Amino acid sequence: MNDGGLHRGEESLKEAIEEMSRAQSERDALKALDGALDRAHSVEEWHKHRLGTRYFEGRNKSKAGQVLAGLTYARGLTHHQLARTGDLVDAYSNTYSDLNGTMKWRALVQLPPPHVKEKWDRDKHYECHVQGQGVLDSLKLAQTFLMEEITQWGARLRSDSEQEA
Repeated sequence: MNDGGLHRGEESLKEAIEEMSRAQSERDALKALDGALDRAHSVEEWHKHRLGTRYFEGRNKSKAGQVLAGLTYARGLTHHQLARTGDLVDAYSNTYSDLNGTMKWRALVQLPPPHVKEKWDRDKHYECHVQGQGVLDSLKLAQTFLMEEITQWGARLRSDSEQEA
């Protein structure tokens, strides 16, 4: 993904999150959630390729980055373990307002078990920063990390490297 691809990926992530916030049914919300997780993963992959192992240093220093790591764990369950996106969240309808309801991430112990042991601590990030949280809030934090924090952090790294050279 070149810089134009990154911009399209970021816009696609933003659209998926907006689509989820407008969803009129649990089914539509789950479909949008699946798309948002995929798009966040694509943008994360772009940054990992650009920054190499330094990406993880930036991600692990940021609360929003740690949320993203937890979401990456959840996405892995749907893509590598063949869990359904609906297995990751609990939906609550809100009959006392005109809101469509809310979705919260299930506790780590309620998720389908992975077939292989997690080796990057994303399960711990999920447990510490994602479980029990609102799905939209978590996605927006991950979006902030991917579209603002890591971009700024990466620019500082490049500037420091250029000054050293």
